[in-house]
Amino acid sequence: MKKIILLLLILGVAFFLAPSVANAVCNGVVVCGTNYSCGVADGVCPEDFQGCDKCSVQDPDCPVPPPQPGGGGGGTTGGVQSYQCSNEIEMYYITSLTPKQFFGTIEDRYCTDLHMYKFTVVKDVSGISTVVNLIHPQEIIPPEGKVYNYYNFTLQRAPAGAINNVTFRFRVPINWAENNSVAKNKFVLYKQKRVFWERLDTKFLKEDEFYYYYGATGKSLGVYAIVGQGLTIWDVLDVVSKYYSNQTSFDNVLHTIDMYYSF
Repeated sequence: MKKIILLLLILGVAFFLAPSVANAVCNGVVVCGTNYSCGVADGVCPEDFQGCDKCSVQDPDCPVPPPQPGGGGGGTTGGVQSYQCSNEIEMYYITSLTPKQFFGTIEDRYCTDLHMYKFTVVKDVSGISTVVNLIHPQEIIPPEGKVYNYYNFTLQRAPAGAINNVTFRFRVPINWAENNSVAKNKFVLYKQKRVFWERLDTKFLKEDEFYYYYGATGKSLGVYAIVGQGLTIWDVLDVVSKYYSNQTSFDNVLHTIDMYYSF
């Protein structure tokens, strides 16, 4: 009888300790019945709660740890002290950065749909903030095409001309693309230059259930626009050619023609 009671006590203790053991792995925490997973921009840093010493992946709501000493030649990242994330702003406070370093973030971390992924500087900087803001300009000559959104990329408390190359990642909801008759290979990132727009080298990267993802590179601060462009007659002819060589379906030909006339 005593052995049975002891066994029940052991099982009971193991049952109550199970959540804390799971939290020690630190894939997230449960607060008031809501699960907050590591690596998700949900306004909660799991590491702030008892039983979660360190997330298994970097959580966007937790401070990004500074890099370890060593490295060089463009192979190290600048230190980050704090991070702010919402659907209208992405901001990093950078403690220091030199021309021998680059500032980089997590590729699939999206706050705003235009994500500042990496950049370098031409002079030493410290105590600066990199900010990407969703904006709604009232008086602006738009680039040719259908604008998904405008963004303003700035460096606060940085000397003029400090930035060198910047790499962006951006995404567009698939339903927005379909509703506006924009093919997934027809999105481009533009940079405003006074009243004109400069087309940046843009590449389609991947897609998931909800978004198309792209990469683009630039060289300066300022206003950027994610723009969808219509199909050309050459795009239509290309799909027709693929149909006759058995590389696509007739339904895709009809869909392409419909997008061409609907843009």
